[in-house]
Order: sequence, then C-alpha cells, then structure tokens
Amino acid sequence: MWGKPPQKAWSVVATALSALLLLVALVSLAPSPARSADTCVRHPSDASVVCVRNDDRVVDICDRHPDGHRAYARVITRASSPGFQSPYYDTNDSRPGCANVPFSSTVLSVAVCVQSEGCSAFKQTAPAAAPPPAGPNAPASGDPVVYAAGDISCDGRQRIRAQRDKDAGRCQSPATYRKIRELEQQRGNPGLPDAVLALGDIQYERGSAADYAFYDRDWGPLRPVTFPVLGNHEYLTPGAAGYWQYFDSNGPSSPNRFGVRGRGWYAFDIGSWRLYAINSNCARQRGNQRRVSCARGSEQHRWLRRDMLANRRRCRLMFMHHPYWDSSRDNFDTPALRPLIEEFWSRSGDVVLAGHAHHYERFGRSNPDQRLVYSKTRRFRMFIVGTGGKQLRGLGKPEPNSRLRDNTDHGILQLRLGQGNYGWRFVSAVNTSGDVLADRGGERCNRAVS
Repeated sequence: MWGKPPQKAWSVVATALSALLLLVALVSLAPSPARSADTCVRHPSDASVVCVRNDDRVVDICDRHPDGHRAYARVITRASSPGFQSPYYDTNDSRPGCANVPFSSTVLSVAVCVQSEGCSAFKQTAPAAAPPPAGPNAPASGDPVVYAAGDISCDGRQRIRAQRDKDAGRCQSPATYRKIRELEQQRGNPGLPDAVLALGDIQYERGSAADYAFYDRDWGPLRPVTFPVLGNHEYLTPGAAGYWQYFDSNGPSSPNRFGVRGRGWYAFDIGSWRLYAINSNCARQRGNQRRVSCARGSEQHRWLRRDMLANRRRCRLMFMHHPYWDSSRDNFDTPALRPLIEEFWSRSGDVVLAGHAHHYERFGRSNPDQRLVYSKTRRFRMFIVGTGGKQLRGLGKPEPNSRLRDNTDHGILQLRLGQGNYGWRFVSAVNTSGDVLADRGGERCNRAVS
C-alpha cells in the first residue's frame, strides 16, 4: 500500500509546474513572426488565380477549376516599356494545377483569365521583399547554359536580295549571333557559352562549302562550342559535303564529336545531362529524299537504345532538324521519327528540340500520341526554334498539344540545364520595340525508369 509522499517532493513538483505555466504564458504573448500574404488576382467567374510571391519576381499561375481550364496571366514588370502588352503566361497544360514563372525585375501588375483573351482588371502588387526561393525555375550557380536555334544563315544572293528590298526580316543570323554574345555578357561571361545547338539548315541555300563562308562570318566564333545536326538543305550538296567539311576535320568515316561522317547522329554530356543529336532526314517530304533510316531496328534506332540504356541519366535532351509535330502553315509533321521519339519517351527523355519550321513553338508535356501527360516518368516537351536567321513563315492550325506559337521574332532559345531540372527562355534578337515574345518557364526532369 502506497504511503503519503514527503512534503519536500510536493514542493518540487509545484515549483516545476509553476515554471512551465509561466513559460507557456510567455510564448502565447510573444508576437508571431511577420508573414505577409501573397498578392493575388482571382478570376471573377471561377477559381483561377494568379499570385505574386512576396519577393515580387515570381508569378504563380494556378487553375483550381474542376473542369481543368487553362489559366492564363498577363504580367507587367518594372522593366516593361510604356504601353507594353505582355504575352500570356499559362499553366502549360489543360488540367487543374499551377505553373510558376520567374522574372528578372519587379512585377508591377498582373491579370488573370481562363482563355487567351478577356483578362480581368490589372492589380498593383506590393514592393519587392525577400529573394526568390529555390525551385525548378531558379538558376543555380554553375548550371550549364546552352543556346539553340536552327534555319540560320542566308547565302550571298539572298543577302543581296534582302538588302536591295530593304527586307529586315529576311536574313537575321548576325542579330541572333549578337544576342547569344549579349546574353553571355549579361551572365558575366565574356567568353564562349557552354554550348550552342545548331538545329539544321545551318547554311542556305544548298549548304555548299563556299556557302558556309557566310555562316562562318556570322556564327563562326561559336564554332568551338557548336553541336550541329543535319538539315534538308545540307543535303542539297551531295553527301552534305559542305557540312562535313566545315564541322569535321577528320577523314571519311572517322568518328569524332559530330558522329560518323555520313550518319550524323551522336551523343555527349553537358553537366548532369545527356544530349542526343539525331539525323532526322528519314522521310521523303516535299521533294526531299530520305537520307537515313529512323525505322525501328535501324542503325540509328539501335544506337539510341543502346546509349540510353548505358547512360541512365535523370535528365536527357534530344535535338534534330525536323519536328515531330508542327503548327506551321507548311505542316512539317514528321511521323517517320516516331520510333526514335517513342524510344526517347519510353526511357523518360525530357526535352526535344527541332527547327525546319520557321517559327517558335512550345508544346505541352506529352506522349508520342500528342496526349498531355501528368505522370512524372514518361512525358517530354518539344520546342521548335526555326528562328535563327532565315525568313520566318506563316502559321497554320495549331496542333492539339501546342501551347505557344510565334512567327514575328527571330531569336534564340536559352536553356539552363540544372541538376534534376531545367529552365527555358526564348529571347528575341530583332524586335526591340518592347512588344516581343517573352516565353520562359522551368520544370523538373522526369523520374528515371529502367
């Protein structure tokens, strides 16, 4: 049977209890850490919302509507020119969710809508505060930055004709080269970039060795870091001899950094990424002859499969000349690429770049059947960047998974290849009026699969 506890023990317990109650009281009276709410604009008819974070340099575009509208936003920053009408930024995919877009200067106002027109009234946002948090869109120091564009350099006759007709939109390869150097200088790099991906039709009209003197005059200083692919115009010189003579210093059939002469596919690493250069001249298309095979079981397909199995990277990029899908007036879809696209997709490839169509286009993350995909293992995003200098061409009916198109600006796609993520930005090289395409974004790479 328990006896009565000693009086001294009760005293100790009482003292400890009093101290604990005093501590709780002090904590409850202490002020909570300051936490200012994000500034948000909500669409009046549904749950779509755009919020500017406290740092005022990242805009979150969220679509909470159960029907899965695409939420859009218009954004004005401190760096915007007077009267500037920004492009629409969107959630990328027609499904409830969010996308975040970083800006280099303070966001002044945003508007939200659920279609590509009809935004609600603009709303002023708060002054800048904390620095932006890390995330898929936030650049990390040391991440490689590469530039991509195709359809680049006019030949001599085309340049003379452009000067005679005073057609500023016809031959703009000098401007796109200057833009790459300007962007590198803004990054504090007076030298060459980490890499330049030349997406085919590098030198018009026939890609002869003599014609390549014009490309060398414009983009030649970037040659040490340029990784090219063959376009259809390269093959207008038999065997694409001008291309190989310019880029390949080794003899016939000797493999070097651009692959085996006559084949034109190769792979290499940049940072933590694995990149695949593809020869997409595998279809008879508007008078262009098939130069290589992209069929299942072909030499190129077997090479791609072997390399993707041997190099199990989380992040992978494939670049080529012909687009698998295309929303141009010329409709340059290339279904013959499907075996290569399926192989890349099935191995959790992330990004596909192409040219050939003379415009800029960004597609949603999709499977090879153009269905938008929300899993984290098998989906890829394709960009068409046929804006390297040659005259731009008209747009046609948009593909079902197309997210943004523009045929008014020559420019460069800038890609930051991070550890497990990437960011993109299309930068206009010619149109400096302020009303320019400013497409940018970022996302995490797919989860790797075996």
